[in-house]
Amino acid sequence: MEIILVAIDNPASAVEWALAEMMIDPSLLDLASKELDEVVGRNRLVQESDLHQLNFIKACVKEAFRLHPVTVFNLLTGLRGCPAVKLGSTMVTMLLARLIQGFTCLHRLIPPLLISSRQILISYWLNH
Repeated sequence: MEIILVAIDNPASAVEWALAEMMIDPSLLDLASKELDEVVGRNRLVQESDLHQLNFIKACVKEAFRLHPVTVFNLLTGLRGCPAVKLGSTMVTMLLARLIQGFTCLHRLIPPLLISSRQILISYWLNH
């Protein structure tokens, strides 16, 4: 039997950590945004069929899991593995990609000289 660590934390928490790490280094957010523009374009939202091409965003999710491990428990999974692991990873990647799309669209609308991305985040979180 194979032992896999399964998260009992929710995908929103994982995405929050990934996005927070990307905000610390805005060049990461720019790279993710460029990848989304190349793979998906600016006229539609990320779909599940796009995820296999979003290698940088998937790497950001994995790095966020490494830096900020979620609460875990051991689960004996047998030969087939636990389907929830793949589902959870897909959900986190999709959510992060869509948030990056939305954030970069907002960032493009506001001239960078008037307001920085950190000011947008601070203002948003203080008012919600």
